[in-house]
Amino acid sequence: MNFVGDSGVRGRGARVTGGRSRSVMALFLLLALVWVGCGNQQGPALTTKAFPKGAPQPLTYENVEILISDMDAFAAAVKKLDQQAIRTIDARYDGVQFEMDQPALFLNVYPDAAKTRVIFLLVPKEPKTGANYLLSFDKKLPVIDAYGVEAQMRYDNPEKQFICMMNVPDPVTYVQEYGSHTLVAHYVMKKRFFQSGTYDFDSLRFESYRSAGNAFIVFDPISIELKDTTANLTCTCK
Repeated sequence: MNFVGDSGVRGRGARVTGGRSRSVMALFLLLALVWVGCGNQQGPALTTKAFPKGAPQPLTYENVEILISDMDAFAAAVKKLDQQAIRTIDARYDGVQFEMDQPALFLNVYPDAAKTRVIFLLVPKEPKTGANYLLSFDKKLPVIDAYGVEAQMRYDNPEKQFICMMNVPDPVTYVQEYGSHTLVAHYVMKKRFFQSGTYDFDSLRFESYRSAGNAFIVFDPISIELKDTTANLTCTCK
């Protein structure tokens, strides 16, 4: 508000009164700003969308955006020892599954001894470099301000190999030709929040925790299926 017009018209007494009014107004505004500032120190807000339980959810941009935002809110709740927020977020992901299709990565491929099946030794990261799958999008993700985030699989054995045994008509010929086929690994996973024991929550905001410069999300695998979309063949990996 502009009180210049009033003080310029009235006498000295009015100007003194106006000064006191302005002092009271300034004090009120200062207290209001302090109150607003305290109110804003709530940390990241929990997203409003809850994933359905049971049916696996694809790792689309929208779903990864929600997941990262909830991870950030959970990390803030842990730092503040906000048990209510911790329980609320953790409960929202109980029974939730995610899925993704990625190029299948193998350590070895060979026919079995009976020459009836092909055995694939599948791993969830690039065998030569150890690189994890990178989920890439055409716009930046929140919190991490990046176009991609790594999807890491957690196993008791970090060198875990999965055996995929696929029935094919001619295993010997298949092994010679599979390099020209499109092979896809279909992962079904869950995301643990409470007592996860992983550093992916910290990697969202702190670069020192990141993997090869990328923030990452750690998933616990539920099942893996190998698909040969060229030959229309499928098998389960264990």
